[in-house]
Amino acid sequence: MIDYSSGVPVYRQVAAAIRDDITAGRYRPGAWLPSESQLSQMYEVGRDTVREALAHLRAEGRITTVRKRGSMVATEPTREPHHVPGGARVITRMPTPDERRD
Repeated sequence: MIDYSSGVPVYRQVAAAIRDDITAGRYRPGAWLPSESQLSQMYEVGRDTVREALAHLRAEGRITTVRKRGSMVATEPTREPHHVPGGARVITRMPTPDERRD
């Protein structure tokens, strides 16, 4: 399943596989994903790779993580991907504490 010679980072391949499972309904909104250890065994990669993949999915708004509990499929994506045309300039900032609470 993981192609080490593809040039695509392994964590992105794992994230894509999990994303595909979510899209296909294998993991439904609100469902807990397998543990990091289980995902590591499923995809035959290290736990650090799984953590990076989960962080990538979290950044997309597809999953949420509860400390010491695990990761679950978001009930609805918190963010839509935004495609930026080539050559565009993007400026960002850290959210304020009030914004983080929302």
